[in-house]
Amino acid sequence: MNIKNILVPTDFSPCSKNAVRIAVDLSKKLGAKIHLINAIHVPTPHMDIGGQAMIEPMLEEYEEEIDKKFDALDEEIPGLKDVKHDHRAYVSFTIDAIYTAMETKKIDMIVMGTKGSHDTLEKLLGGVSSEVIRIADVPVLVVPEAIKKFNPKKIVFAADFNKIESIGRLSPLKDIAELFEAEIAIVNVTEDDKFPFSRLVESFKVDKFLKNIKHSFETTKNDDVRAGLFEFAEKNSTDMIAMMPRKHSLFEKIFKSSVTKKVAMGVKVPLLTFHE
Repeated sequence: MNIKNILVPTDFSPCSKNAVRIAVDLSKKLGAKIHLINAIHVPTPHMDIGGQAMIEPMLEEYEEEIDKKFDALDEEIPGLKDVKHDHRAYVSFTIDAIYTAMETKKIDMIVMGTKGSHDTLEKLLGGVSSEVIRIADVPVLVVPEAIKKFNPKKIVFAADFNKIESIGRLSPLKDIAELFEAEIAIVNVTEDDKFPFSRLVESFKVDKFLKNIKHSFETTKNDDVRAGLFEFAEKNSTDMIAMMPRKHSLFEKIFKSSVTKKVAMGVKVPLLTFHE
């Protein structure tokens, strides 16, 4: 698996610290370097020289305080001191800091934390995380706070079998499965519990690509895609859910707020996203 640089945005909250723990697990497996970042946005509209003079000491104090928090992570997060890592504080919007780090650090994967207790993407992940997932050109691993160890053995890949532009885009899924010796269930949620035969060509491509990995094709009946996927994952003791968000409407269906289901379906396992 060709992942050499892992980015972990952190605000030092419990769920973001947990993401650092998971990144350490991955770093040990991959030999990858971890890049920790924190960001603060300071509005400076029409600021004169006097205003700049006032804010500069505040920024220096912020950077000193953040450096102390980064140093504290070395003691708090088991194994962090044993893997290659660096940290940086950015004075910018969080999303801008992430983009800058992605470009300057040649990031191969982003690991982010979530409380994992909400039923819509924006509530579950927050605006920044959901935007990163939608447009990042590297795999994004979102880890619920309750998950303390990343060692997936059963993976559910949510698929609607619309045309996949390049089968090689499934490489992050394949690589994770190989790395952790996991099996993959390729799950299609339908209203009639039947496999969509019109999409057999795409399933054949997936089958061939994953030939060296234990995998199966599954269908589950539910008129609510999100509910059907999460119910399948829970019944089958799934350790991770994977999906391709950019061109697959399935992603939006899963995380779109449902008006017909009153039960909140929170993500309870890590979510891996990667783009076509």
